Amino acid sequence: MYRIACVEDSPKEFELLSQSIERFQSENNIDLRVTHFSNAERFLESFACQYDIIFLDIALPEMSGMALAAAIRKTDTTVPIIFVTSLAQFAVNGYEVGAFDFIVKPVVYGDFAFKMKRLMQHMATSSVAKIIISSSSQKTVLVSNEIFYVEIIGHTIIYHTSKGNFETYDTMRNVEAKLSNYNFAKCNACYLVNLAFVEAVQGYDLTVHGETIAISHPRKKEFVAALNEFYGKGIN
Repeated sequence: MYRIACVEDSPKEFELLSQSIERFQSENNIDLRVTHFSNAERFLESFACQYDIIFLDIALPEMSGMALAAAIRKTDTTVPIIFVTSLAQFAVNGYEVGAFDFIVKPVVYGDFAFKMKRLMQHMATSSVAKIIISSSSQKTVLVSNEIFYVEIIGHTIIYHTSKGNFETYDTMRNVEAKLSNYNFAKCNACYLVNLAFVEAVQGYDLTVHGETIAISHPRKKEFVAALNEFYGKGIN
C-alpha cells in the first residue's frame, strides 16, 4: 500500500489526476491511498512524513509548490515529489528540491502511467526504512542507509547517523523490528549496527564508521556470521 498526497487547488485538475491514479491502481493491482489538499498550508498542518509519494501543483495560492517542496525537504529528504503543472518551464528547476519528475497539465494517462511505472521501479530498487524522530518542535526523518548504529541508554534510543546524533524514547525491540530487513545486527544488548558501516573486528572491539564499540561474548558468533553473510568473506 502506498500513501499519496495530492496538493492541487483546482478541483477539475485534481479529478483528472485522481482518475489516472485510480486507473493505474486497477491496471497494476497496487493499493494507492490518496489524500487531497487544496493548498500548501493545509498540507503542512497535517504533514508528519507519512506519505510515500507527493504530487504538487507549482502554481498554488499563497505558497507555491516549489516553496512547499523545499519545506518538505527540511524533514523528509527521500519522499518522491512529482510536480503536476502547466508551468513546465519552472518544473525543470525541481532538481533544487530533489523532485523525482514532473507531469504537464492536463494530465494524460499515458504520460502519467509511464512516469508512475518508472517511479515504482525506482522505489523497489532503492528501498530504505524510514525512522521518524519526534521532538516538541519538529519531526525528522532518518533513512536506514544513513544510520551507522543505534544505541540504547536506559529508555533513550540514540541514532548515530551521517546527519549527527538523534535521541528519542523507544525500545530496542521496536527499533530492531523496523530495521531487521535492512542489514542491521546486534553486537550486544546496547548496540544495533548497520553492517555496511563496519570497518574492522578485532577481538571484541568493533569499528563502525570510525568509532569503536564492544561486541559481547554471547553475541559475537551470531554477529560475525551476519557480517560474513553481508560481505561474503571470512571474518573471525
